[in-house]
Amino acid sequence: VILGALNLAYLANNAIDLRYLWLGAGLPAGVTFSQFVHEGTNWLIAATVIAGGVITFLFQQDASVTRSPGLRALALLWIAQNAMMASGVLLRLKLYVDAYDLTLARVGVACFVLLVVSGFGLLAWKVAFDRTLNWLVLGNVCAVFSLFFTLQFTDLPRIVARHNTQRWLDDPRSKLDIDYLAKL
Repeated sequence: VILGALNLAYLANNAIDLRYLWLGAGLPAGVTFSQFVHEGTNWLIAATVIAGGVITFLFQQDASVTRSPGLRALALLWIAQNAMMASGVLLRLKLYVDAYDLTLARVGVACFVLLVVSGFGLLAWKVAFDRTLNWLVLGNVCAVFSLFFTLQFTDLPRIVARHNTQRWLDDPRSKLDIDYLAKL
């Protein structure tokens, strides 16, 4: 019942994203790109906490409950809807970057969303293949470690500066934030 209700709620949210993001209806009236990204990110954070808690709780039950095909199907559907929500946040972020350039904070948001997506992938694997909670936690710790390990060797300021400069070179009518480039 819980997963059915949550799937319906997430379906409504994803339908709104479908209209505004995937079908190109533009931003909702009176909403800025910044608000649009922040709203999507806040929903994604809440969805991640709810999904992680509910599915972890449900799949720590007796095997007769956790091996139910109906429960697994609803859980996997819900995880897929969460992944769709994460895709929506990435698209919101892309629209924001297209309008206002790339920043280190926006790269951080993209890394966060990719980390969330990997977490949902691990959660789906746990549900589908009956993995333990320890396996799930270890997998997420490894994902976080891998991201931070990779980022420490990545020159993000250079990537951001090149992206913004290349964008300006491709379209000189676009604005190049020289002050931000100098800070990078």
